[in-house]
Amino acid sequence: MGRPAARVGRRCTQTRNAQSRASGIIGAHPPALPAAVTNPIPHLLLSAGLAALAATAAAQGTARPAAVLEGQAESVIDGDTLVFVSTDGKQRLRVRLLDIDAPEICQEWGPQARTALTELVAGKALRLRPGARDKFGRTLGRVEVDGLDASRRMVIEGHAWSTRTRWDRGPLVAEERAAASLKRGMHSSGSAEPPDRFRARQGECAAAPAASAPAPAPPRR
Repeated sequence: MGRPAARVGRRCTQTRNAQSRASGIIGAHPPALPAAVTNPIPHLLLSAGLAALAATAAAQGTARPAAVLEGQAESVIDGDTLVFVSTDGKQRLRVRLLDIDAPEICQEWGPQARTALTELVAGKALRLRPGARDKFGRTLGRVEVDGLDASRRMVIEGHAWSTRTRWDRGPLVAEERAAASLKRGMHSSGSAEPPDRFRARQGECAAAPAASAPAPAPPRR
């Protein structure tokens, strides 16, 4: 009868040990939560700061467009560059037309491109929307004459190329292809070469004197 009593004793001991372990688990403190969860104020402040920055950026992105200047062309440098003088005479800017690249003045069709731009703007009221400056200090701008974009007009008539970028052939590639298909301007020879290729092969042209933009002929008496 001694052995059954020993077994009962061991079972009682195991039961008490199991109850003790359970009590320890139930009574233990839960793991501490991260400070970010227990104290949400820093996160709220960060979110508010980011929202303020986003609102500022949006406001800057919707800021008023660049001022439009009115004036005339004082002279034409080449097929994509002219000297603009505002009507009030307070601003004189060397302007590089946006979105186009005309033949260099020492390149085939370069003089014809300058003549074409001169005839387009001579004596006309121009509207200039100026932008940033390029590496040569010229103001990059969009020029309107007779309500038309001068850059687009030059490409349509075959006097300039749509400006190439690293990713595409530029915003006026459709007009360029149409001019080439119709053999307008420089495309009539079949040997027209984009200016960037010409510069890579020949280098920059020597500075040429600007062509004055003549005033319109006076009316006959």
